[in-house]
Amino acid sequence: SIDTAVKKTSTSDEVSAQVWGRKGWAERTLLDRRYGRMGYLELKDLTLELNQRWHPAFTLVEDKASGPDLIADLSSAVPGILPFNPGSASKYERSEVGSAPLYRAHQKTLPDSTLFPWVRDFETNHKAFRGRDGDADGDIDAESQLDLYWNRLARQAPFLVLPALPP
Repeated sequence: SIDTAVKKTSTSDEVSAQVWGRKGWAERTLLDRRYGRMGYLELKDLTLELNQRWHPAFTLVEDKASGPDLIADLSSAVPGILPFNPGSASKYERSEVGSAPLYRAHQKTLPDSTLFPWVRDFETNHKAFRGRDGDADGDIDAESQLDLYWNRLARQAPFLVLPALPP
């Protein structure tokens, strides 16, 4: 899941690219995360690198900023690259609906921060997030867009109809 930015300047938003694994519909684990200010070519190279390393089933890209160009440029090189339109809900609302319930239910895990130091930065960004643009929101946006997408898929999953049990 990739939260893009418009361009690389000292004041631009950071890009967050995350790789999550899922067990069943609810249990989710952060496997890899890249974060920082980067230009379009760096973002394109990063997307290709993560795809070659992890071979994800799909890659969600925010359909704003440089996202549409990234999708167009990589559509033949990255299988399953998909645009994600966050809609009109605020960053806070998307996070509260997409990710927060999973954290409260202890269905999200992060790698050991002693082995993966970037986890501390990821956690710091979550603690600093106040629901507004520009306050370390790239991590929250990338994570919530993936959770919202997976949650939508879960609601579309077929339900099993079990035979009636004898009394």
